Amino acid sequence: ICSLVLNTTDNLLISNLYGSAEVTPYSMVYKVFYMVVQIHAIIIMPMWSAYTEAATRRDMTWIRNTIKRINLITALLSVGVIIGIFLFEPLAAIWLQKRLAYGKPLIIAVAVYMVAQMIGNNYSSFLCGVGHIKISTIISGIGAVMNIPLSIYFAQGCKMRLTGIILGSLVVMMVSVIVLPIVSYRWLRIKGMEWSSNINA
Repeated sequence: ICSLVLNTTDNLLISNLYGSAEVTPYSMVYKVFYMVVQIHAIIIMPMWSAYTEAATRRDMTWIRNTIKRINLITALLSVGVIIGIFLFEPLAAIWLQKRLAYGKPLIIAVAVYMVAQMIGNNYSSFLCGVGHIKISTIISGIGAVMNIPLSIYFAQGCKMRLTGIILGSLVVMMVSVIVLPIVSYRWLRIKGMEWSSNINA
């Protein structure tokens, strides 16, 4: 729910605050970098049910190794995002046959947001797979409520305009990036001890 709100409200906010002409450069930057998130989503989509099955088998080794592999894939995709920061403007100019005013801060903010979204999705997928969804649901609900006010604050209150719109979404996403890994590794530690004690017993 949170991701849906974050991914769909930005263009409406920009149109209402600054006019529809400002939507084009923002949308262009967002869509290009979002392609990396879509590739990432295809990779981790099967992991939800795989984590469920592994938890049923109590296969802690598989779970830990899979999380490491998914994080490595995310790191490699993130390198691609970083490279995209430098290549975006010249490639976009060739593609569109004209230069739009994107602004480097907007490009960087969108890139960081996409990396944060991939990291959050890694641990959200894991927690949902093992049935530990309460914290993800709480974070999603809070994020869905706070995204629009934060985006407006950064865009208008801080005079950041388009960069402020995505910065509001980034602040919301960072909650998931910080909290979900903590909850995930706590689950791994507790279940690891629990499953080991049952085997020893």
